[in-house]
Amino acid sequence: MVSDELQAVISEYQMLRGEIQRRSTDQMHCLMASVASVGALISLTAQNPNKYSLILIVIPWILAVFGIIWLDHNRSIFLLGQYIRDEIEGKKLPKLLGSSEIRWMGWQHYISREREKKQSPSYIVSVLPFIYFIIPSIVCVVAYAILNLSGYTSVHGLAGLGLFLIGVIPIVLLLHSWYISYGITRKN
Repeated sequence: MVSDELQAVISEYQMLRGEIQRRSTDQMHCLMASVASVGALISLTAQNPNKYSLILIVIPWILAVFGIIWLDHNRSIFLLGQYIRDEIEGKKLPKLLGSSEIRWMGWQHYISREREKKQSPSYIVSVLPFIYFIIPSIVCVVAYAILNLSGYTSVHGLAGLGLFLIGVIPIVLLLHSWYISYGITRKN
């Protein structure tokens, strides 16, 4: 029969794994929603750049919102996994089972050992936000600047420069959030 303490640890483990699964699903939803919305906006802009060029400034904001949400889920997933590895698998279970060598729920230890061999977090987790959220934002702002300088936008002069700068703000926010997220997952 399983002791109450062990059952509590197993329940905590299952709850945390469920939270990781939920956050992973939410990350996928962020990617799908951003692909759909950005695709629709780029399609609209491509139909008539003169009329819809301002949409190019909106796209970095959309990507920033989804990107920061994605990065927040990424940080939380990492911290949840770290807690499972260090506290549940590393301290609570060995205390209850009487041995630090028993790692029957050792997924977090396994993935941690694999990560230590590479000396870096998962490549996709590190690079995806940069490739998907940051680079397209930069491309949209540069495309807007080119259209503006070529006279294809409805806003010119200082107002056009102001809109350009408004498009740069979410890129800076994304870069900062990505740097923080990458730093957290890189250290541990």
